[in-house]
Amino acid sequence: MKQKRLTCKRTIMHKSEKSRREMMQPRGKPLTKKEFKSVVKTKVFGLATFNGDILVCPAPLYPRAKDWIKIVRNYIGPFPQDVLPGYHSYTVLLDGEKCMHTAESKAAMAECGLRPLKDWPSHSPDLNPKENVWAWTEKRLRKTEKSSDSVSAFKRRTIDVCRRYPSGHKLIASLPKRMVKCIRRKGANIGQ
Repeated sequence: MKQKRLTCKRTIMHKSEKSRREMMQPRGKPLTKKEFKSVVKTKVFGLATFNGDILVCPAPLYPRAKDWIKIVRNYIGPFPQDVLPGYHSYTVLLDGEKCMHTAESKAAMAECGLRPLKDWPSHSPDLNPKENVWAWTEKRLRKTEKSSDSVSAFKRRTIDVCRRYPSGHKLIASLPKRMVKCIRRKGANIGQ
């Protein structure tokens, strides 16, 4: 199948890479516009706790509120209860996905004792600890990709690589320092 041969060549991409031709195509063979549209991509959801535990689970590429609610009930809700058993409510930093901010989504999170952190910038890669994981993961995925990979193999590898992130304990602990840098740069990218 032509599509299976062409998949698995696109991994998580930093904003600055989008214009670099070598990052927009598989190694050795450029994609036509038609082929590019047919490439299957993958998305994962990640959560890190202050003590370094990391949750990584598959997510639909274009999640809707009902998808997010299912992820909350099946993965996110049980996770902090397992790794932080002495707590009964948990504050979470959510990114800008609209599906996470609907009334139904917030109700599902409340059922599990999850509260979104208020007034956090929705698109703030410098202030989102998981962006460090994606950058690290991308490098590992690019090193391990194979031309024979199927879409499902690539999706499994993405989740496995994310779970092996070695510095989970630093993700939350580094936030105060990153916020100070972001304030000093008046909201501009801090470059790390």
